[in-house]
Amino acid sequence: MRPPARATAPRLLSSVAVPAPGEFAFLAWLEGELAEAPGSDVYSDVYADAVASVGRWRRRYRGNQALWRRLLRPERLVKEIVETAPVIAAVRDYVAAEPRRVTIVDLCCGKGYLSMLLAEMLPTDRVRGCVLVDNAWPRHDVAVQDKHINPEHLWGRYADAWPVPLCTSKIDLKKRCSLKALGERWLSAEEGEEDGGVLLLGVHLCGTLSLRAVELFNSHPRCTFLALKPCCLPPPVHARRGDFFEIGRHRFAAADVAAAGGFQAGGV
Repeated sequence: MRPPARATAPRLLSSVAVPAPGEFAFLAWLEGELAEAPGSDVYSDVYADAVASVGRWRRRYRGNQALWRRLLRPERLVKEIVETAPVIAAVRDYVAAEPRRVTIVDLCCGKGYLSMLLAEMLPTDRVRGCVLVDNAWPRHDVAVQDKHINPEHLWGRYADAWPVPLCTSKIDLKKRCSLKALGERWLSAEEGEEDGGVLLLGVHLCGTLSLRAVELFNSHPRCTFLALKPCCLPPPVHARRGDFFEIGRHRFAAADVAAAGGFQAGGV
């Protein structure tokens, strides 16, 4: 998928600032792709707001082409919007009904598309901030290396540009000690009467990481909302070992859910 060289202004841009040359074409292309994407009949409002959000991102990063190319490949952008739309819609409904301020914890967030979109779409007086959790983030006291997700789009001069504060947190969900640290830092301490709790989000959680998300939700009463979209089934090695998975009072055999295969990039 490639944006067209020329296009007329998309109808969804009436509420955003005047784009720079070339921006109309890109956003018109994005609008057209989403109009044909799965869920367009159900999540048209989310898709419309996503287009407007991406327009603001382009203006935010204007002049930094290296960052823009690294962050947002067109085909990847469409895929991320489509796959996060149901979660975005559910979070917006929850926040609209919750008068107190919530904290959002975005597990295995990758580059942070979900939290970035929510930061643009949610009312700022209802959200304390989004915590972007991923083991690939660098620590704040080390230089960014090739093995890291580059946080330039969230740190430094862009840190204060977001309507809702976005905070990265380097956490390995496979380690119990890291889960404990995550719980103590972000999921346990209440913020008084105005605390609306924690919204725990997990999109593309592979294999047993989904179980860790459920455990976090079950073990922290401050977590009042869970949106979970697993990615890959556990590999067959768990079935061959005769493993059982346990979560709360539930127990099931790995053989019932394990499967061979892997993620294949491309498509929506």
